[in-house]
Amino acid sequence: RIEFGDSSNNFIVGGFPYSGQIKVLRQNGSPVVDETLEICVRLFKDIQKVRSQFNSLWSFDEDAFLERVKHIKDLVHKSKCYNDTTNENGEIDFVVPLSNVP
Repeated sequence: RIEFGDSSNNFIVGGFPYSGQIKVLRQNGSPVVDETLEICVRLFKDIQKVRSQFNSLWSFDEDAFLERVKHIKDLVHKSKCYNDTTNENGEIDFVVPLSNVP
């Protein structure tokens, strides 16, 4: 089982990092030690701008729909994955730098 530790729900974008913790436990509650996990972080742009492109979705023909799909791809601001290993408590602490985030 994977638990996500406490992280600040209120953080300032624009230089201050977001920090979090992942804890991996067996079904009996014991920690999973020395296990490598792939951690992926994705930062998205404002989805409201994209939603407005789909207001009349059901009236689109195929060409109109495909044209708007391009806007969905533009939602991802940044995406990064990396591997990290759990410690003796089954935990991985991580930090997401938020510099250069609009």
